Amino acid sequence: VCMGGLFVASVLWFEAAASMLEYDKVLALLGNAAPVIALMISMCMRLIPQFLRRGRTVLAVQDAIDVPGRAPADPVRSRLRASSALMGWGMEDSLERADAMRSRGWGAATRRTTYARYRLGRSDVAALVGLALFGAAAVAVAWTATTQYSFYPQLSVPAPWPGYVVYAAWMVLPCALHASDEKRFG
Repeated sequence: VCMGGLFVASVLWFEAAASMLEYDKVLALLGNAAPVIALMISMCMRLIPQFLRRGRTVLAVQDAIDVPGRAPADPVRSRLRASSALMGWGMEDSLERADAMRSRGWGAATRRTTYARYRLGRSDVAALVGLALFGAAAVAVAWTATTQYSFYPQLSVPAPWPGYVVYAAWMVLPCALHASDEKRFG
């Protein structure tokens, strides 16, 4: 159950990231420093939502094929058939992607040349520094709180914790920046 929840949470994070970040921005951010990692992240951000959409398509087709009024087929068997179709579809797409990347020269040189459309400005650096500071403060406060917790000889009751304010500020900062951009640029 926990692993399933972790998988669902990971898929939701990738789906949210894919809706906010285009893959070319991830490549621009990490392209020259870590091109393989940038490619993997950008492809996962694109392929996981695509895989989910295709899965819904395959299940809809399977439901359309079934005879109405008849007892539904074994759900495990239908899910296995759907995953088999998705794996085949994914492998076929991976071959096409590999051919397209090879024809565009991916991996032909030791260093990748890029056209940098995005520049790292002062406000970007300020936002990154703010996120890093809030993140470091949240880690430090969490470390302090977890080292004070004891479970032997009895469980300690967690006290009201001011570290939640630091963590909340860390989580709210991107939302606040997005809201200010929306207000400024409409």
